[in-house]
Amino acid sequence: MSIMKIDHEKCVRCGECVDACPFGVPLIKENRVVIGIGCRFCGTCEMTCPTEAITFEKDH
Repeated sequence: MSIMKIDHEKCVRCGECVDACPFGVPLIKENRVVIGIGCRFCGTCEMTCPTEAITFEKDH
C-alpha cells in the first residue's frame, strides 16, 4: 500500500502538481491541495512540487 503526504506548511499552492498530474487528481480546494479519488501513486506530483511538500511512501 502507498501513502501520500502533503505538508501544508511547505505547500505554497502554486498549482504545479495540479497541472502535472496525468489523471487530473490533485485540486486546490479551500486554499489547500487535496488529492481525490483516482490517484494512481505515479509520483508525478511529488517530482513536480518545487517546495517538496508532497511525499510518497511506497511499500514494496
